[in-house]
Amino acid sequence: MQTSSYDILRMDARRHAVWIESVSGLDVAKARVLHLAERFPADYVIFHRATVNVVAKFHFKHPVVGFVASPIAEESLSGS
Repeated sequence: MQTSSYDILRMDARRHAVWIESVSGLDVAKARVLHLAERFPADYVIFHRATVNVVAKFHFKHPVVGFVASPIAEESLSGS
């Protein structure tokens, strides 16, 4: 039985999606993206395997040294 239904992807400099990990639950995926962005600011995508859709996109600006990354934008692509 598979419980991981959301993939977290980071967009590289060439705008290619790099798979990071799979998690169960959209809230878990969003929390994980926020955690990752603190160390590795970038654009992130959450992909829902069951519907084969991107359900959220995040843009994190590279912070000034000493400041924590915060989302510039979160685009929710689902109705939920």
